[in-house]
Amino acid sequence: MRLGLLNSTALAASMLIVAAGGAQPAMAAIGGEVAPTGTGGMVSPGQTGTPTAGQQAADPAAPQSNSADATQTGLADIVVTAQRRSENLQKVAVAVSVVSADALTRNNVTQSAQLTTLVPALQVANSGTTNVFYLRGVGTFAVNAFSDPAIAFNYDGVYISRPSAATGVFYDLERVEVLKGPQGTLYGRNATGGAINVLPAKPVIGENFGQFSAVLGNYNAATLQGGANLSLGETAALRVAGTYTKHEGYQSDGTGDEDGKGARAQLLWKPSSDLTIRVGGDYYHAGGASSGSTLVGTINPFTKAISPSPYGRDVGLYDSRVSQILSGQYNFQVGRTMTGLSPYAFNDSTFWGVNADISYITPIGTFTLVPAHRDIDFNARNNITTFSSEFHERTRQNSVELRLASPDTNKLRYLVGGYYFHEETEVADSFSQQNLSNFLTGDLTTRSVAAFGRLTYAITDRLRLSGGIRYTNDRKTISGGSQLAVDVCTAPACPNGLLLPYATSLSDLVNRAGLVGPFPSPVPSFQSVYISPTSPTNIVGTSQAPLVAVQSGSKVTYRANVEYDVGARSLLYASFETGYRGGGFSFAVDPTRQQYRPETIQAWTVGSKNRFLDNRLQLNIEAFYWRYKDQQIAHLGVDSSGSQAFFTENIGTSRNFGAEVETQFLIFPHTTLSGDIQYLDAKYTSFVYKSPSPPPTRCGVSAPATAGGAYSIDCSGLQALRSPKWTLNLGIQHVIPLGQFKIVAEGSARYQTSSYVGFELLDIERQAAYWTGQASLTFASENDKFALSAFVNNIGNQRPLGDVVYNSALNAFGGAPGAPRLYGVRFQVKY
Repeated sequence: MRLGLLNSTALAASMLIVAAGGAQPAMAAIGGEVAPTGTGGMVSPGQTGTPTAGQQAADPAAPQSNSADATQTGLADIVVTAQRRSENLQKVAVAVSVVSADALTRNNVTQSAQLTTLVPALQVANSGTTNVFYLRGVGTFAVNAFSDPAIAFNYDGVYISRPSAATGVFYDLERVEVLKGPQGTLYGRNATGGAINVLPAKPVIGENFGQFSAVLGNYNAATLQGGANLSLGETAALRVAGTYTKHEGYQSDGTGDEDGKGARAQLLWKPSSDLTIRVGGDYYHAGGASSGSTLVGTINPFTKAISPSPYGRDVGLYDSRVSQILSGQYNFQVGRTMTGLSPYAFNDSTFWGVNADISYITPIGTFTLVPAHRDIDFNARNNITTFSSEFHERTRQNSVELRLASPDTNKLRYLVGGYYFHEETEVADSFSQQNLSNFLTGDLTTRSVAAFGRLTYAITDRLRLSGGIRYTNDRKTISGGSQLAVDVCTAPACPNGLLLPYATSLSDLVNRAGLVGPFPSPVPSFQSVYISPTSPTNIVGTSQAPLVAVQSGSKVTYRANVEYDVGARSLLYASFETGYRGGGFSFAVDPTRQQYRPETIQAWTVGSKNRFLDNRLQLNIEAFYWRYKDQQIAHLGVDSSGSQAFFTENIGTSRNFGAEVETQFLIFPHTTLSGDIQYLDAKYTSFVYKSPSPPPTRCGVSAPATAGGAYSIDCSGLQALRSPKWTLNLGIQHVIPLGQFKIVAEGSARYQTSSYVGFELLDIERQAAYWTGQASLTFASENDKFALSAFVNNIGNQRPLGDVVYNSALNAFGGAPGAPRLYGVRFQVKY
């Protein structure tokens, strides 16, 4: 459970519940009160506790009462479904962190990137308008539809294929589970680094209750969230929820803002004790400008000297001061200096879906059917690359999973299932880099089918062995291509060289630039040539690179595990698991770079979960060792035409090892301490790639043996991306009872050492070590019916870079900084 509970903001304000009359409180385990499953952390009138340590884990799919046993003392148990069963978190032999609904609310989590402060092993950055996930040094820069993430993001048990859609779901939740390490048997493809499960609060039959919260803060921030549960007789219930979040931009140019609104509805029907049907639908619209970016540094095109930006990380790329710097960057291809960024960024994306969870209990076990449809309409323009990138991507995905799980009381337990996934994506993306423009269009289809099973056998009451296997068959097809327009200077000097204007298609570019043609090409590789009447020494050559391909293959992944109950509250376990991520395509002129292979991982884990001192001290320890083969790395690069292109390449091998220790201590009846420390050593053991020109890099560079050949770039032995060696979270919470009221004071601190956040692994792409802290003071009723809080997040105003991207045309580095210091007040009411 080595959690973000370490973050005292993750140590929920209601993490300690003061029982009436000053009795010993019950404490939730992960930064917040853990209400009975189904309430999503909402406490109805009269609720004062959590399930006792001796209670069996309840089925989260079943209707639950909103009342609880208030007799437990010490740390409360948490029920998770990380292994497709309802289990006590302290009894799950898996590296999993859990963040409660209350912890998410108190930390103002509305986007995936904010999870970084709560789960030490997780690194999340907003790269433009797309989320980039890394767990223990494993992830990918998956910023378009042609590359898949290495961390599986699941909402309500449904895999979300596009990282751009991992947003708009952080409200009215039951919890968030973060599984660390490959999940090849139960989660399948594209979970080589782990999985994130976002679980909404479910309807409850027989009760009417609700909650509402409002947050007002600096940057004119306003966040409104609410949910209501309505009983529809003795067999059905309806739950509805909504969210609205808006704040001004964190950057000086107005970017880094947020303007989102969404709604969710779920209908639960239980016609008999054996059959449960839950149907849900959700909708979210993301507006505003985009995630904010800043200028990290520039390279002098003549001397190759690298200079950091003279401005702070709050200065956006559209700021006039940055535009002045970019306008001084010389480009030899067009024979003149460049200009500042235009046009302005935007986000106008819509995500919606429908899904169901149908369970039927039979004598041989429980059948569960999970059909789902997701629709992603991604329309955005961002600037983190220091050039204009515009995305128009429409994705429709359908999936269905069927599982059969034996009763948990059997000596031999089994779980078997099948999975089908189908995705269709239509792409029309454009990238305007002033000296060239690239337009990508195409249709991408993915079909994946899988069968899986897991067996667990209890040799004794304390010793259990388990094993799992999964067979996956993938087929990907693509039909599309890229159109490239390159401005080339044909005279010895081109003081009036043409800069290509922003355009969304080749015909749009020709019109905007006032080009005439085509004419016979002076450059044989170009398929057509246009000439600028105002600058006849410049030509615009265009070429096409079709990409029509099919990629298919199968993979078997497996898991072996042994676990032993050392004591009533002590578990020792060891496991070995493999993972697999499918291959795919890159839009590139070079045929050898148009496809990449699947990646595989082997992971060894040894861990122990413990409770001591009459259930007041929790100590969880885990050590891990991962080995990758053909690991996929996605990045911007230059192809043989001189164009910036987005590549995904197989780098060879890498290995990650480390350990994590998580603890929390109810040191006094009203005082809780928590801590989480992770050590990570992640290195590329074999990382060699080719480039038509020598890039600025910390890696070794070997010149080509023959003229016109590619340079060899060797990064073997270097620290992996987004892999801080040490990460530390500390937290403290103290509750002051005041009769029917209470005051909750809490604070937390997070520290991580330096790490590389840019593909070239340069010093300027290295995020230095930093501390950050949060604090809050809450006045609440004893039963948590209402609460009023004052809070401050990121007290030291640290803005670590989550991503840095190098633009070779502009010789500039752009980066995505974290949020600045945020403060405000929060009001919550539960009824």
